[in-house]
Amino acid sequence: TSYNSLKVFSVTVVTGIVKVSSNQPQSSITKNVILKPGQKALFNRRDFELIVKSSNVQPVLNRRSGILSYNGTPIQDVITDLRRYYDASIKLGDNTSSCLCFGDFDTTQPLSVILKQIAVSINGNVVEGNGGFIINGACKEP
Repeated sequence: TSYNSLKVFSVTVVTGIVKVSSNQPQSSITKNVILKPGQKALFNRRDFELIVKSSNVQPVLNRRSGILSYNGTPIQDVITDLRRYYDASIKLGDNTSSCLCFGDFDTTQPLSVILKQIAVSINGNVVEGNGGFIINGACKEP
């Protein structure tokens, strides 16, 4: 999955001050925000909205160290991160769309190890073949 398919982009500041700008296509309107440590900017490509929120910087620091941290993150978002990080084909099976992920995953480990950890956490399994992985789970739709 490429970054071009993302609907929302975010920038989180750990140290320093960062200026984030957005402009609307076919318009001269530009919006600027100044971010300080512990803040993040979210840019929505659909409506060109740029907002500032407070942010926990620990997951960003963890990511710098090769640790992907999740605390109730939808499994689709976790898998998108892993696809990008490992440049791998990972698909989700039925009954996984409502699954949430919790935990820290060390990217020095092989992808198969991380996917097995995720599968166990959703009472599922991982099937490897045809150059990729499929995670099946037992999460039920709400």
